[in-house]
Amino acid sequence: MGYPRFFSQNLLTAPAMLTVSSARLGARGAAVAEVLGSGTCYAQGEYSGDLAVEQFVVEVDTAGDLGVATFRWKGGATSIWEANKVATSDSLITLRDGISVRFGGSGFLAGDRWLIEARRTYGRASLLDVDPARVWRATGCILETIAADLGVPTQVATMILARHNLSETATAYLRAAARGDGAALAYDPAAGSLALEHPAGTGANARSGSRTYIDGGLVLTAADGQSAFENDLLRLDPAATNYILKSGPCTGSPWGELYVKVIENAALAPDETMTASKLVADTTNTGDHYSYQEFAGMADDTRHVFAVFAHEGEMPWLRIIVRLKYSSWKNGFFNLATGELGSYTTDGIGMLYVEDGWWLCWVVQDVASGTGKPQIYLSPFWTGDGDAYAGNDSDGIYVWGAQVESGLSPSPYVPTTTAAATRNADAVTWAIGSKLAALVAAGGAGSLSLSWQPLFDAVDGGTDKDILRLTSGQAWLTYSSVGGGTISVTDGTNTASVTGLGWSNGDTLTITVSWGSAGLTLNVDGNSDNDTYAGSFTQDGSLHLAPSIADPMRVSQVLFTFDDPSLSEAVDHEQAVAVSQPNLLAMLDQTYRYWWLVITDPNNPAGDIEAAGLYLGSYTQLSRRMLQGAKDTLGVSRSDQRVDGALRPSPVGPTVNSWSFSYNKLTSEDRTALRAMFQRLNDGQSAPLWFLPDSEDTAGLLYGFLGSSLAFQLSNPARHAVSLEFEESVP
Repeated sequence: MGYPRFFSQNLLTAPAMLTVSSARLGARGAAVAEVLGSGTCYAQGEYSGDLAVEQFVVEVDTAGDLGVATFRWKGGATSIWEANKVATSDSLITLRDGISVRFGGSGFLAGDRWLIEARRTYGRASLLDVDPARVWRATGCILETIAADLGVPTQVATMILARHNLSETATAYLRAAARGDGAALAYDPAAGSLALEHPAGTGANARSGSRTYIDGGLVLTAADGQSAFENDLLRLDPAATNYILKSGPCTGSPWGELYVKVIENAALAPDETMTASKLVADTTNTGDHYSYQEFAGMADDTRHVFAVFAHEGEMPWLRIIVRLKYSSWKNGFFNLATGELGSYTTDGIGMLYVEDGWWLCWVVQDVASGTGKPQIYLSPFWTGDGDAYAGNDSDGIYVWGAQVESGLSPSPYVPTTTAAATRNADAVTWAIGSKLAALVAAGGAGSLSLSWQPLFDAVDGGTDKDILRLTSGQAWLTYSSVGGGTISVTDGTNTASVTGLGWSNGDTLTITVSWGSAGLTLNVDGNSDNDTYAGSFTQDGSLHLAPSIADPMRVSQVLFTFDDPSLSEAVDHEQAVAVSQPNLLAMLDQTYRYWWLVITDPNNPAGDIEAAGLYLGSYTQLSRRMLQGAKDTLGVSRSDQRVDGALRPSPVGPTVNSWSFSYNKLTSEDRTALRAMFQRLNDGQSAPLWFLPDSEDTAGLLYGFLGSSLAFQLSNPARHAVSLEFEESVP
């Protein structure tokens, strides 16, 4: 047997000390009413907070109708109201941690309140929870990072990542530095590279105001300054204005109705609110059953997108009609049951499946010229031929979220109420750190690569639009529609371009730029061009993604690589961590403030990385060998429950293993250290006791929780015999 080690002093004491590259968001329940008034509150969003369960309270503090009544709110993490006198609105109002509310109806009374329960099982707080059945779960398995800030440089003797699901082919690096330059950078000295992480919180988004996006089949909202991520890809969009008024329900002034009735709040909309409307055809025998609206503000001879979210009802077809400025009519048909596009006379047509039977349907049309005002018409149909039919006052389709905007394809939905609304453009910037910035400015050999997904066809891209800049003023990597699709890169003097790419909406292009003695080289999906390299780049210490964005796009990981040995200074400590089951263990003796554990596991069978705990701290190593091995006994079942913030065992739930160990001839120093550990444990502190019974064999790493016992027996004046008993929860 080797020397046993006990780990009892985790330097990580609060979730705020951790930053994870990604984490599964939590669930949110509906707003449960405790009201006397007739107004309604709706909840929306996915919970991103750190509490396992948090209850938000929304309470009317000024009575009145919608827009006049105000409310206050607080979360379960505080007893203090976090905001007061907030005006009620039927548009989304952001609380925090991904939770938003909106209001409907009228007649709000002071004291009316709604309770919204949110749960987070897989966030960063899970890495500090004493329950090993609760885990941090990433949303992917390529270059996931756990970053820790200890506040001040602190000596760390060991790192433990407990109960992970890494495969045998996974790689893990532990990095540390006295400074925080690399907080957004994962450094790999073997490859000489710095990878900019894509998850939210890494880059600053200068966009003011909220925006929507579609992820996981839902229409979600990113708050002011937050970025949107669709399928783990950063989404960037230009500004857009929705000309439609009262866009959500598609009914009520200024909407008009002809041979239909519109039933509001008839179904769950794509944003998980009960706000979708049903278009029901009446019994008139006509092809003109529709809800419609006209709008102003469109320039002559400009192309626009006319879009709406739609779901089949008893009737399977949607017809979108557009009236041009000179009163000509264009239309397109959509089969909401099969996803089939029907006949159309517009300039373009398309539909995108969202989730749960919802489709985003759109037509593209030049509005021509004239004095008339364009109009949009939404019609339910039994067939895709447009023939007249008589309805029955009950059958129809569901619609929600209408949008009319300038462009060639639909952009993310912009909710409106009484006026046209504008979504501001995204502008994401990453600080690249002083060391990397100096290298970019000085020149030398290096490369940059990224995955770029244009959400438009090559021929529609315009000329010389940004993908990425090294300075806020000078374009560096650009695209244009020249030659059927061109990507170019410049060092300010020389330019390399790849033409004739011919990409389509949604294609992914791998772009690599390299520079050095071979010149400035651009490679796009195997097509390359080369020019002379001036020897340096103008930069301002940041990477700017699409700062003057003109077309929608998605971007994944951005990777810098430099052939420069001085990059070894990017981190002060670097070591590979051997991947073993069920825990990762690194023995250290390093004093730094910032720590990063970077994990890549492309063969992860679950498709994402998870772990039950992270430990950075000290250890006590007994001075005598263990003379008797561990005894493992399957214990009774139990579950863990919280009492006054601490975890306590109860008699039902997951099974546990009961462990017992025996030592003898331990010194008084050993006895003192062990007693102090168990005193902390049984005083109800949140950190468990970690125990490594045999050298550095991480397979033997165990948890000790509340209920563990320690007994001493003095064998002679200088030596002690010790017996240990503790339980480990088995998920």
